[in-house]
Amino acid sequence: MTIDDQRLRAIVRLSDRGETYREAGSPTADDADRILGIAAMMIRADGQEYSEELRAFRIFADEVRSITGAEDVAALDDHPSGLDEEGRLARVRALAKELSCPAAGALGYKIAVALRDCDQAVVDSEYDLEDALATALGLTAEDIDALTAEVHDALAGPESL
Repeated sequence: MTIDDQRLRAIVRLSDRGETYREAGSPTADDADRILGIAAMMIRADGQEYSEELRAFRIFADEVRSITGAEDVAALDDHPSGLDEEGRLARVRALAKELSCPAAGALGYKIAVALRDCDQAVVDSEYDLEDALATALGLTAEDIDALTAEVHDALAGPESL
């Protein structure tokens, strides 16, 4: 599925709760690499790196850098590869626990959901990773539903923004 840049950027910027990321806590420059580390694990969860996922990662990296004020962020290749499923799950749990505020967790979760849906070939390992992330972040069912709805609204297009 090809998703235009504007829709991908909207995923990072939207919040149904009427909060900007700065109002909900300020993700830090250190959070940028953690959030993108979570994204990298989602891309690699199915064992393949699709071109649409790679394009989305680059866009998300730019947006996360802008939101956090990070001077630079790690590229996809800077994050561990070759991990088995248990290794990816452990990495995501560790990264989630290191995030500095709930807004950083929400951002990481939304990006993971968007990347899960990018290739339209969702597999169990992607859902397992998403569940591990939600648990590590302490998200409630209501949080998960709201954040997922924000992603799906953004992917639906500008008319729903």
